[in-house]
Amino acid sequence: MTSREQLAFLRKLLKIEKEEDFQQYQRRVFNTSIHGRIKDGVCWYPVRAQIHHIGTGDKPIQLFNRDPRSVIQPRFSLPG
Repeated sequence: MTSREQLAFLRKLLKIEKEEDFQQYQRRVFNTSIHGRIKDGVCWYPVRAQIHHIGTGDKPIQLFNRDPRSVIQPRFSLPG
């Protein structure tokens, strides 16, 4: 198998994986109640609107915080 064929094969596998990830996300979000999503740590509810202002380029910016009394840790990962 040439390098091009290997890359094409890997691209195909990545596309399959991406589609499966999206389908799992849809099943988790659309087929689970809000309470189930909170319990699983994939939903912040309720949230508090903290700060809002107009940023660079006149884009509105809204910051949200989750309820500090929540004992369930979210499964979100932060960039960085």
